[in-house]
Amino acid sequence: MKRIGFILFFIFTFLLIKGFTAPAPAFRLLQSNLISGLIPDIDDAYGVAFLDFNQDRYPDIYITCFRNLNRLLINNGGIIPFIDRTIYSGLGGDLMQKGQTNLELAASVADYDNDGLPDLFLAGWGKTLRLFKNLGNVRFQDVTTSLNLHGFVDANQGIWFDANQDGFLDLYITDEHYSNRLLMNQKNGRFLEQIWTEDFLDSATSQGAFAADFDEDGDQDLYVCNWFAPDYLLLNDGHG
Repeated sequence: MKRIGFILFFIFTFLLIKGFTAPAPAFRLLQSNLISGLIPDIDDAYGVAFLDFNQDRYPDIYITCFRNLNRLLINNGGIIPFIDRTIYSGLGGDLMQKGQTNLELAASVADYDNDGLPDLFLAGWGKTLRLFKNLGNVRFQDVTTSLNLHGFVDANQGIWFDANQDGFLDLYITDEHYSNRLLMNQKNGRFLEQIWTEDFLDSATSQGAFAADFDEDGDQDLYVCNWFAPDYLLLNDGHG
């Protein structure tokens, strides 16, 4: 009897432990060129942004590309979930000829004008840097001139965050070859560049950045990743 009891105890313990085993990750690799009707086969994509651009509660996809057209794929939740609305939306981007240095690298989504619609910033080298205002109904307007950028810009990423806590998102741009930029939102649809006073902020080769309240003082700080140079952490003094 003791032996049977021991066996039953062992089986019960085994089943109990097995029942608490963490489930395997529920991920599957789905290559775009093998999924008919899902997304187009793109082999030169550089960046992607997920957001509900048309506010129907389905996440849409925006893809930045090197030499092909960028793609806006609207999720309709149907059997063929994504519909290409690139041309209709006005977000197609430029076709680049081989050998050109213009690149469209990353997309950053935010409602910079507080109208309830997600807008889109495209980080790129040369003239490919652009800002698009969401007009609703999956239509966008190029409002790049509202950034008031001067000089050369080879942007790798745009980071939206409220630098001065005025309720409007500002834009920090990391640059591959020139100075990084902090563009302060003027709350009228336009931006004004913040002039740096510290020399180390003028360094080049910056790749990406992330905004968070690192020192827990109530405002957003910046961590900046650099290539061939030390990274740096910018602590916000509360005034942008």
